[in-house]
Amino acid sequence: ALQFGGKTAALHEGRVVDFGTTGEIYRKPQDLICARVFSEPPINIAQVEKSGNLFQLTDNVRWKADERYSKLEDGTYSVGIRPHHITPEKQSRDAVEIAGTVKISELSGSESIIHFDAYGNSWISLSRGVYPFDVGEKTTLYADVSNCLYFDSTDRLITA
Repeated sequence: ALQFGGKTAALHEGRVVDFGTTGEIYRKPQDLICARVFSEPPINIAQVEKSGNLFQLTDNVRWKADERYSKLEDGTYSVGIRPHHITPEKQSRDAVEIAGTVKISELSGSESIIHFDAYGNSWISLSRGVYPFDVGEKTTLYADVSNCLYFDSTDRLITA
């Protein structure tokens, strides 16, 4: 569907969970199911705690909520970040360090795909360039948190 453009309906268990232009559904999926369907490689999902003006993944991994989310109630949320927003090199000033252990490292032409475990989650990084890693290697990757999607306790996208 992403290749054909136009209007797209996302279905799950026989019901439409999202409808709109293909680009809209990809950029702002209405729920976590749709975010998972419209991501190849799969979108990375984790639980974060919001307290005050900070989101926290772990004691050492936290970031400031931007203005879209600063007034969001404190609590637990699901964060989604697409693999191309997690890279071996820091790509933006909003990137936070993610320490992980490499499970699989794939080189595909001029792209690198790294499957890694971090903080109890299995995540994927997709990057332009060749970044060879060894299985079991400990590494630091960078997540551009300005591109995170946040979902509430019912798995609905939070829009600001």
